Amino acid sequence: MPFGAWVLLIVGAVAAWLYFSKSGKAEQDRYRYLDDQPTTNKDVQKFVESAGSFFPIRIWLDLDYIDAQGTITRRRVRTYDFSTDGPGMINAHCELRNGYRSFRMDRVRQAIVMESGETAKDVKALLIDQYRNHPDRGFEAVLADHLPTVRALLYLGKADGQFSTKEREIVVELCNDLTGRTDLTRESFNQAIRSLEVPSKAAFWRITGELAKQPEALRAKTLRTAERMVATQKKLEGEELEAITYLRNKLS
Repeated sequence: MPFGAWVLLIVGAVAAWLYFSKSGKAEQDRYRYLDDQPTTNKDVQKFVESAGSFFPIRIWLDLDYIDAQGTITRRRVRTYDFSTDGPGMINAHCELRNGYRSFRMDRVRQAIVMESGETAKDVKALLIDQYRNHPDRGFEAVLADHLPTVRALLYLGKADGQFSTKEREIVVELCNDLTGRTDLTRESFNQAIRSLEVPSKAAFWRITGELAKQPEALRAKTLRTAERMVATQKKLEGEELEAITYLRNKLS
């Protein structure tokens, strides 16, 4: 190879090395501000705006966290969402700092889920698994696949102006059955139905008509749940009596 070609090859290699070195440093600098910063920090907010998605998750974690100076601290945090973009980011309330902080996932040495004791080195995989299996996701599936059933039972529960704790627990049992789960709770159910408007009487009639077209097994489960709900009452009257009578006529 001619000498001039060797020179060009060497110069090109050096230029490429400098380019990628600077690119790597720029990438690191881009995420440096995520290290244990208040979530109100303007740079953190820029990351939030540019990130593809943040996933809500409410769990207590014990974190072995390495800061930018290499110091390891134990952080007990209550998470509220996370992103897997870049090095990964966790937004949480930190007991040590007594405030909301952002944490880089790649600086988490170990994470422990306080409720279950589950321990993981890979906090990103842990949070993704917790997100997918959280009871809130179960109710998302119920609302996606069985919204008419939930709305009909919501109307029945609210017909007497109460929708008691016992009635809600009965509905949660049905939701667990419909999703094949056992971990859906009344608290998660209460959270899930906050966004649902209680149907009007006309809407209830229409929803019940939709349910009447569903498979027999689902109709039977819905009616059985409704019967258990009204059985918690000492006396049936007014709109509640009208609602259960309508369900019996349409779903039997």
